[in-house]
Amino acid sequence: MEKTKKEDALIFKMLDLSTAHLQKSTMDALHGITHRHPSYLKMASEQSWPIVFDKDDYGYFIHISEDPWDLDDERIPKDLRDIVKYASALGCHWINLDRDGTIMEELTIYEW
Repeated sequence: MEKTKKEDALIFKMLDLSTAHLQKSTMDALHGITHRHPSYLKMASEQSWPIVFDKDDYGYFIHISEDPWDLDDERIPKDLRDIVKYASALGCHWINLDRDGTIMEELTIYEW
């Protein structure tokens, strides 16, 4: 095992965003994916959704890979594509979606 010095550590950027930037239907899909609901898992694999992790009742972590899925795939909800494009443009590797997260004026806010 090779050791790394502190100054050479890999550090990844994470964008904190409010779940208000997603529509309820997209939040429902993220819930279905993270709770392994068969129809949502099938949809996510067929449409190449990003990797998503559940944060219990508080939101989701979304991974933005260096080889991102097709951000122009119209089968992916536009609200999700918009936040991933936004985070990616900022050089982020992760998105922290939280109900108390940051509301960005450049992104659409959905009321539901």
